[in-house]
Amino acid sequence: MIMDTLAALALATEPPHPTELKKDRIKKHDKIILPVMYRNVFGIALYQILVIISLLYFAPMMFDYADHYSYF
Repeated sequence: MIMDTLAALALATEPPHPTELKKDRIKKHDKIILPVMYRNVFGIALYQILVIISLLYFAPMMFDYADHYSYF
């Protein structure tokens, strides 16, 4: 936490280099989230949902754990 804070302060208080100011800026019509990013986000979310649901239903059988909430 301390190391991150000090680095952020150093970067925030230092003025930008002149070559950085001359770079092309983002225009209003530029997309921030690309289609590849959408595909990655939804793919990872689907994977995590499938893992959570499968663990919810099959973990008692897989780990030999019996409780009164088990559906099998």
